[in-house]
Amino acid sequence: MNMNQFTQKSLAAIQGAQDIAVEHGNQQIEQPHLLLALTGDNQGFIPQLLTAMGSTVPSLEAAVKAEVEKLPKVSGAGREAGKVYVSQDVDKALQAAEREARAMKDEYISVEHILLGLLAHPNSALKELFRTYGLTKEGVLQALAAVRELLGEGKLPNVPDNQAHYYMGIASRMLGDENRAAEYFVLAASGPQEPERVLYYNDQPSDFIFYQGLANEELGRSGAAKKAYHQLTIFGEKHLFDEVSYDFFAVSLPEIEVYQDDITLRNIQYCNYLRALGAIGLGEKEKAKELLEEILKKQADHQGALSHREMTR
Repeated sequence: MNMNQFTQKSLAAIQGAQDIAVEHGNQQIEQPHLLLALTGDNQGFIPQLLTAMGSTVPSLEAAVKAEVEKLPKVSGAGREAGKVYVSQDVDKALQAAEREARAMKDEYISVEHILLGLLAHPNSALKELFRTYGLTKEGVLQALAAVRELLGEGKLPNVPDNQAHYYMGIASRMLGDENRAAEYFVLAASGPQEPERVLYYNDQPSDFIFYQGLANEELGRSGAAKKAYHQLTIFGEKHLFDEVSYDFFAVSLPEIEVYQDDITLRNIQYCNYLRALGAIGLGEKEKAKELLEEILKKQADHQGALSHREMTR
């Protein structure tokens, strides 16, 4: 298991589970430790998700604490201070979390994937607890799909929803709802199909066309999918070396945009990003990887390059 694939929040949850184990004198991290770390983060995503599902989080947290209190304690000369091990049950849950992230096509393993891992492989104590509180993997997946849809609220009206609809289609398929999945994939495959420039602050990048291609693949439209990927590649290569400049009378620009340091570099990065997405779609993973690495060398926090890097593996 590659711990570099875990988000900071999920690593904090694992560390929190270890701290709980040490505090209670337990020799190894067990599943109740991990679940308590997830539910005990009052400002975290899991309590909010469970609340949205109708669960009473304080009651659930108290029940998990009771399970932690039942775990055997080790003290005296046989115990090394601060040293705990990971139980086989926790290891199984974390490996399941990794598989859940991969199935959802998420690049990193986050706290919701850990919760899904626990639901997929609960030990006897958590199995009974989940039954009591009506928590199921299917229920969490449905809540996640709803949350990802709501994340689109409040955005600019010209921001396309192709990526969100694509992943909601994936989530629906994982839940076994093929009809709903197909509806989301049709939505994800819709919209403008010609890439456009990104120059002004309210221009939207054309990476949504990549998700049109992925959605068309899910719908069995291989020709439409390849067309989308080729459109991205052709646009990126055609405009890579364009001379770009602002028309200051065309749109009201915020001060931070007026003084952009290098809009030529921005154009190069954007074109290479579209070329990389096109290459991913066409199965040219080595080419895509090289392009994304080139982008990250020039801009280490390029979110598009970071979020699609996993797809080149």
